[in-house]
Amino acid sequence: MAFTQVDFVNVLVRLGVPMLPSFPTIACPDESIRFGALNSPGTLGVVCCAGQRAVLVVIESPHEQEFTTTGAGVWTAVGPLQRRDNFRTHFQTHMGAHVASFGPDDLVVLINAVRYQCSLGRPLNNNPTNRQQRDRIFRACWSNGADQDFIDRLCRYYCPGDVIVNACTDDLKWRVEDAIINALPSHRVAVDYQRPKRKTKRKCMSDVGTYHPSIWRGKPSEVMWR
Repeated sequence: MAFTQVDFVNVLVRLGVPMLPSFPTIACPDESIRFGALNSPGTLGVVCCAGQRAVLVVIESPHEQEFTTTGAGVWTAVGPLQRRDNFRTHFQTHMGAHVASFGPDDLVVLINAVRYQCSLGRPLNNNPTNRQQRDRIFRACWSNGADQDFIDRLCRYYCPGDVIVNACTDDLKWRVEDAIINALPSHRVAVDYQRPKRKTKRKCMSDVGTYHPSIWRGKPSEVMWR
């Protein structure tokens, strides 16, 4: 069941979150790119994985640069791969052996778990208050249908043999990981991951767990499990 623009706005209203007049409430589409185009502008496309191997990379929700405006509050979603130079630069090094067998015509698919801008376009770096609000909005969306919306899209894109990467940030990663386990129980045997500074282990179904692409620098420490 789709989590719609109306659902997103209703979540914000229920939370009493003030929206800026120019804030985009439209969805950001999932997007794909061929491996061979990662290091060039390439052709970005709406997701179509039929007959193609794919690496499915999940991030939590779009941020301000995934949208553009012509003014007067008219917004367009430009997609998650338009601005992610850091993602393109470090992707293959970061994924290592998991993507070594993929060819130039295979796909990388970037999926927003929640397709709406939970950050409200506000700066997140070095701003714990804004990050907490982003997480609060994400959790409210997740518990009001965005989780099933994500599961439906993931199941539509996935084919056996694909690689799944959970690159969501902070504690949102674990809500998304639980959804991946529920969506694709036969993908592989879940592994145990000991979270830093936590006593309990978490079950992980995705092939790679990593930090958000915005901080990738091609270092092994950026990979949590694989």
